[in-house]
Amino acid sequence: NFVETSDVWWFMNHYESYCREHGIPINKQLYL
Repeated sequence: NFVETSDVWWFMNHYESYCREHGIPINKQLYL
């Protein structure tokens, strides 16, 4: 489903930006 895929991509992009701003290590386990 395209909508779900883009939704996940948006979330990951948002999550990475959030982690960078707050100095939080990115949890790569979420990508699996």
